[in-house]
Amino acid sequence: FAAFDAFKAKRIAVLTPYRRDVNDVVRAYIQNAGYTVPVFGSFNEEQDPTVARIDTKSLSDAVDTITRDRDVDMVFVSCTSLRALQIIHDAEAALGKPVISSNQALAWHMMRLAGLTDQPQGAGQLFAAQLT
Repeated sequence: FAAFDAFKAKRIAVLTPYRRDVNDVVRAYIQNAGYTVPVFGSFNEEQDPTVARIDTKSLSDAVDTITRDRDVDMVFVSCTSLRALQIIHDAEAALGKPVISSNQALAWHMMRLAGLTDQPQGAGQLFAAQLT
């Protein structure tokens, strides 16, 4: 949520690889924290080894699909097994909005809490942000 707050984002498009019951928990958790989830996409995959093999083209296409003609402030790609960092730079350029992944948000948050202000190249808009 610190990453959402860094952009003052309230309307979050969410993409996961999870099955429906897990998605329901993720959506409720985000909404209970005060954010709106106007669009939620999923690969509906139950097996983590399969999730890790979702290719970057499929991931990019899914981000594009869930955000097309949608009024959202940012995209959150939830799952540490997805290789989202590889698509973030191009997805942000195409959307003109931040795209945040679980791993990226964790690394950024730990860095900022440690007082580090590094901005790794190609790692997304988030690394230009500070904690609010």
